[in-house]
Amino acid sequence: MVLQYWLRTFAEDGHVLGRWRSGAEHRTPVRRAAVVRHFNTDPLAEGQRRVALETYVDRHVDGPCAPVLRALREGQ
Repeated sequence: MVLQYWLRTFAEDGHVLGRWRSGAEHRTPVRRAAVVRHFNTDPLAEGQRRVALETYVDRHVDGPCAPVLRALREGQ
């Protein structure tokens, strides 16, 4: 699982380099890279979704890492 925030950190002009199964490289927009609907949710009864993993990652990984990644991108 690679979060779009992390992909944007290493993107150039809004794109990241990907590789097809054949080995050929390609550029793809971050918004379309590694996209899977409901990847971080657990299915519950009657179509509801539990988002505990997404919430945890946001609070304990993305939030604390954001200033560090921003500083790295700015060369600090």
